Amino acid sequence: MMDELSCVYEKEGDKIIMISIDISAEDTKEDIELVYSEYVHKWIFALDTGDIIYLYDVMIIPYTCIIDTNGDISYRHYGLIDNETLLEEIEKASTKNELQDLSLLLWIVIIGFILAFVIIIIVLIHVQKEKTEKTLGGFEGSQKSIQDRYPQGNPCLTCGQPLRYLSESKKWYCDNCRKYM
Repeated sequence: MMDELSCVYEKEGDKIIMISIDISAEDTKEDIELVYSEYVHKWIFALDTGDIIYLYDVMIIPYTCIIDTNGDISYRHYGLIDNETLLEEIEKASTKNELQDLSLLLWIVIIGFILAFVIIIIVLIHVQKEKTEKTLGGFEGSQKSIQDRYPQGNPCLTCGQPLRYLSESKKWYCDNCRKYM
């Protein structure tokens, strides 16, 4: 089993964190260094404090599990296992996380496009409103009343006297000429 793990570590060691945990309550650090001397310098070896067998539901040893970058167990196996199977399962766990990362990136891009589209629509509405106000001289769609835009006192083009705005007819009137302008 250790040779299989060593083969996996040689192929994927720079991409994964590999930990071998001894669950025997009697073993010491020195025992692990003595028994696994060929491997202890390659990857992490640890002693169980009594929780691992319960946390990971270890019923038979050897027990192998692959934990993905999200902290989820993506694969578990009881008994001996070959390195090809382990490498395949590591690849599956890696691909699953890459797809999740790609999915998140895709959603971020979609939301970015939606926000950009909304901003463009708001700008176009604002530009169209300004064009409409300029075209209509500010009469329609304006918050200001016509009296605010053209206060009384604008001269009549005929006699020069101040014009008066009649709101019911929405026209300018010259009292001197008695004409609507």
